[in-house]
Amino acid sequence: MQRIFYSWIQIKVFSVGTRSKTKCPTCHDVNLLTRSKECVQLLVGTTDGQIHLINPLKWEFIRTYNETYAIEGADNAVTCVKWIPGSDNQFIVSYSALIPLLQRLKF
Repeated sequence: MQRIFYSWIQIKVFSVGTRSKTKCPTCHDVNLLTRSKECVQLLVGTTDGQIHLINPLKWEFIRTYNETYAIEGADNAVTCVKWIPGSDNQFIVSYSALIPLLQRLKF
């Protein structure tokens, strides 16, 4: 299941200016506090600096963070993404440019 899910994410391609880049997952974390039989909040960091909040049980994207690359220096690969222990709406992200960020869920 995990291999199929990652292949599904890899097929998305975007272009910025004249360069084209394929998104590949670099890290992931599951929110153990909010998991249920119907929903699992899975954060997936990608090589282009975006973080996707996904429910793999229903194969749906819930939200994309840093979609417009508004965070300076955050267009580099996500190296780690972790839910804050005991929190159902906060996670921390680090980028290859050594920028740690605390994010809050927005629906």
